[in-house]
Amino acid sequence: MRLSQNFTLHELTASDTARRRGIDNTAGTYVVDRLTELCHTILEPLRIGIGSALCVSSGYRSKELNKAVGGSATSQHMVGEAVDVYSCDGLQPRDIIKVALLENLPFHQIIDEFGRWVHVSIAPEGEEPRREIKIATRVSGRTKYTTMQRGDYV
Repeated sequence: MRLSQNFTLHELTASDTARRRGIDNTAGTYVVDRLTELCHTILEPLRIGIGSALCVSSGYRSKELNKAVGGSATSQHMVGEAVDVYSCDGLQPRDIIKVALLENLPFHQIIDEFGRWVHVSIAPEGEEPRREIKIATRVSGRTKYTTMQRGDYV
């Protein structure tokens, strides 16, 4: 099922972990609707802005899958409001974030995760986007999130 011009439900629900562990990662109607909004408001404009394809490393996660991968208990991935992407053409996460800012995309949260991929989410239904920018790093084996400012990128 195509969610937008360049993104499919399959790629936003695919998971090697789910397949290996036999976890059902089927998205319900509400989740499909949220993923569709995410594709139209963030992923498609971001893809156009960077001028190349985005690869999805993690999209929707059922509660069981989210637990299996060590996701946050309140992860927006579980309701189809978040996705982790990287540039298929090797752009750095910093460059992807810069485009999201220059294009004034309505993200709720955007995180440079360890310089390897970008976590981006839409606002929960009924809320306004926070446009929060963070960078995740490892400090003494734990993940540390540092809030960044628009000026750090553009």
